[in-house]
Amino acid sequence: MSNFDTDIHATRRQLLVGSAAAAAVMTLPRDIFAASFHNFAHGAFDITVLSDGFITLPPEVLLPDAEPEERADFLKRLGGGEKGAAVQANIL
Repeated sequence: MSNFDTDIHATRRQLLVGSAAAAAVMTLPRDIFAASFHNFAHGAFDITVLSDGFITLPPEVLLPDAEPEERADFLKRLGGGEKGAAVQANIL
């Protein structure tokens, strides 16, 4: 015999809401939950790139040799601002 309490109480309304939520999640596109991967070949190697999301790097790290005037333009093109830009953190 188990020591776990098996006294679980759920109303019909809670079960219906839970079932509806689970069904709704199943209709969402797959890529909403996780980033997809990209495969390509480089010579004799097959490479798979997995995205691990984004990391915001400061301008000094992204553009160490750029002049301050140039940095603003580059950061704008990267979708960032004066504090840096979000770049993808990928694993090969």
